[in-house]
Amino acid sequence: MQQELAEAYMQIGDVQGGGNENLGDQKGALASFQRAEQIARALVAAQPSFAARKLLVESLRNVGRVYYQTNDPARAEAYRKQTLAMARDLRKQYPGNEGRGNPDGQLAIRHGHPHQGLAIPTVPA
Repeated sequence: MQQELAEAYMQIGDVQGGGNENLGDQKGALASFQRAEQIARALVAAQPSFAARKLLVESLRNVGRVYYQTNDPARAEAYRKQTLAMARDLRKQYPGNEGRGNPDGQLAIRHGHPHQGLAIPTVPA
């Protein structure tokens, strides 16, 4: 249930100001993404499953993206580094899953420049 709640906060954040088509409320988006991050961290602390860790990576990516969009490069960079480190760790622990369960064949973790990315597994083997 908590995972679904965190996913809902991320969807709300996208609508508020984190996605391509949004309401322009970046402050609201940041709050929603941060709430998703808090829930994801609690899930990882309780049971560091693939799904919980992937959710944390996605929430960190979203928080960092808002910091980048609001011209807070120091915070954006800190989140980018944390996101990439966790994404690389997931990819190491779950090799060969990059193309499963995602219509694009991968999940790109992006911060800063829109063309930067890192493929991470989408579902455990």
